[in-house]
Amino acid sequence: HRLFAYEEVQHRSRYQQTAAAWLASVGTPAQPHQIIVTNGVHHGLLAALSVLVKPGESALCDALCYTGFQRVARLLGVRLIGVACDHDGMDPDCLDKAIRASGAKVLIANPVLQNPMANTMPADRRAQIAAICRQHDIRVIEDGINAPLADPDTPSLAALMPDRTVHLAGFSKTVASGFRLGYASMPAAWLEAFQESVLSVQWFAPGFFADLLEIMQSEGLLSRCVQAHRLEVSARQQLLRELVPQAVVSAQGYHAWLPCSAGQPSERLCEQARRQGVSLSAGRHFAVDPDAVEPDGARISLGSCEDRAELRRGISVVARLLQPNGQYSSKAAAPAV
Repeated sequence: HRLFAYEEVQHRSRYQQTAAAWLASVGTPAQPHQIIVTNGVHHGLLAALSVLVKPGESALCDALCYTGFQRVARLLGVRLIGVACDHDGMDPDCLDKAIRASGAKVLIANPVLQNPMANTMPADRRAQIAAICRQHDIRVIEDGINAPLADPDTPSLAALMPDRTVHLAGFSKTVASGFRLGYASMPAAWLEAFQESVLSVQWFAPGFFADLLEIMQSEGLLSRCVQAHRLEVSARQQLLRELVPQAVVSAQGYHAWLPCSAGQPSERLCEQARRQGVSLSAGRHFAVDPDAVEPDGARISLGSCEDRAELRRGISVVARLLQPNGQYSSKAAAPAV
């Protein structure tokens, strides 16, 4: 009854202490009383966007971005404005121009292993983005879902701008995809409105997962999960590099980006792969503006296969399609990657 009855865990101090310790260990120092427990990062994203952007207003994000951002924006009546990026993430000059042209006051950022393009902002790029946000009084929603698998010594955007950033963290990449627990750290001034939004979407946060996470952390299981994922990610990324060296991975995580040229657009490559039983995601799937897919490419998931042998079969299909003749004659079913 205690685990599954309604329980207001969002402001329970012990859960906030656990959250603060976890966030600090992955690059985001946070005050316990400024953390709210959520049902994963997506829940936090919905709450944050509803608090910081009114229906009909605009928010900035990567030109190619996580489709969850787009779904939430459509639901809330928020217009997304795409900002171009380079190999280090969102381009500061393009961000500055987009802010001036649009008047938008909110930025949705995904600085670690950006989805789908798999780039990661180095420390100097994050400092540039932070400076621009301060100059224009931009509020930031930071998706930190991949941070635990990356370098914890690189400060998050929230660490650089704690007064203007909602940092969203979760455990779907470090424990399991169905582990629906998240943490949202934010300035104290936003807490009341954020809490109201969280309750409007989901009456209570998951006390069961919050308790389970405490047990896992106290017994050392959480750190073992993170280490196991890092080892598995490293092995899967190495396999991808061997078979498809042109794929882009900038940090440890479960997806990669495959650049495509005008001669082989991503939609054609994805269709060819689909016929061989392999599922890739074309660049258009992530584009804020479907008529401006730039740069073009395909997202490769490294985590959807049951094991490395299955992943090797799937990536081998992609590798053969990328050969000059682009032909692969095997009729055997291949896994989705």
